[in-house]
Order: sequence, then structure tokens, then C-alpha cells
Amino acid sequence: MLIIVDYENKVIYPYDLKTSGHPEHQFYKSFIAWNYSIQAQLYYELIKQNIEKDDYFKDFKIADYQFIVICNSTRNPLVWEFKGTKAITDCEYGEYKLPNWRKLATELWYYLSEKPRVPIGIKLDEPNDIIEWLNKYNNI
Repeated sequence: MLIIVDYENKVIYPYDLKTSGHPEHQFYKSFIAWNYSIQAQLYYELIKQNIEKDDYFKDFKIADYQFIVICNSTRNPLVWEFKGTKAITDCEYGEYKLPNWRKLATELWYYLSEKPRVPIGIKLDEPNDIIEWLNKYNNI
């Protein structure tokens, strides 16, 4: 992770450097496949919580998370911005639903503390609806 601070305009720019086996212009596919939205939102929240506690930085704004991507074979670095960085719920873009880290943290806590046999929402005492799950959880 790379953080650039614009002290004059009071803006913090978070970046992540990504190497890829795919051309840089195809990064959006990796973004979906690897759920990089979770990383962007979580890091944003961590930065936010820390600057809120600091008298000097508490008035700074945090820009949307950006990824600087380079492929070893093409070596044509590109910057990609995620405008859903500050979202506090899942983000939906057409057919893609990107889970928010808060939801995943809640599920993780459930799994660690309750040690369930099946995922949250799966019914053990009655049939589960396949169509409901296909519509609800596609692309997650």
C-alpha cells in the first residue's frame, strides 16, 4: 500500500500496487475475481479511523482508493480508481455484487464463535430454495 498526502489541500490518496499476469487494461476482471473492493473499503476505513484520532490529520479527506497495475509482459502501468471505496454496504454494478467488508466481518465472527455446520442463511429444518440463492448470491 502507498499513501500520498497532499498537505496543502488536506487530502490523503491511498494506492495499492498490483502486479498481474494479464494486460493492465483487463484489471477490472481481476478486481471482480479477487474482490479487491473489500481491500479498498477496509483500508479506507482503517485510514479513516486513524486520522480521526489525530489532531493534525482529523480534518483531512481521503480520496477514493486507486490501484496502480502493471503486467510483467506488457509493462504498461495503468491506474484504476474504485469509486465505491467509501460505501458501507454491498456495491452493485449491473450483474456484479461486491460484498462489503463489514458484512464479511460479521460472517467471519459468526463462523469463529458459533462454529456452524452450514453458511449463514442455509436452512437445516426446511428445504432451501435454489432460485432464491441463485438470485441472491450470484457473482459473490
